[in-house]
Amino acid sequence: MRAFIAVELPAHLRRALTLLQRDLAESRADVKWVEEPNLHLTMRFLGEITEEQRQAVEQRLRMAAQTAAPFPSTLSELGAFPSVASPRVVWVGIGEGHDVLRNLAGHVEDDLQRLGLPGEAREFTAHVTLGRVRSPKNRAQLVSRLKTAAWTLPPPWTIDHVTLFQSTLTSSGPRYAVLARAPLGSLTPDSTA
Repeated sequence: MRAFIAVELPAHLRRALTLLQRDLAESRADVKWVEEPNLHLTMRFLGEITEEQRQAVEQRLRMAAQTAAPFPSTLSELGAFPSVASPRVVWVGIGEGHDVLRNLAGHVEDDLQRLGLPGEAREFTAHVTLGRVRSPKNRAQLVSRLKTAAWTLPPPWTIDHVTLFQSTLTSSGPRYAVLARAPLGSLTPDSTA
């Protein structure tokens, strides 16, 4: 199965991000926008894993989740990889809560490597992917929109769990199914012995 670990976003945030996508889409650039139900904050893409690995990942994820208590988080600036001037991936960053997410992602990464899964080559950057640019069509208009887009930041939300998802690729796009949720601060230190 194809899997990844992510932070789920509440409905009000997904709606706000969809409105931002619509504004950016007026550029008529060739972008594959992430569908509203699929908007999330990826902590770690796992790729293809076995059922045995899934069970081990779930156990390790629950243990890593105890390293952080639930915490407030906010969305922040609009950006793009590798840069706004040359966008390939359009995203919204994380403001408050970014450091906690980075630390949690580090714990998850360490645990996954102990399981023998390949390490992540890139440094973790907390963001929500809005879309992927497929061609240069109307790229200049998209760049202009990225630089001038004005949107109202949604209110903060509390991150209280991380989720292990299965991703199934279909002709109409990926479909995600929850495999497990790991509540933050869910285990006491002596319960891991």
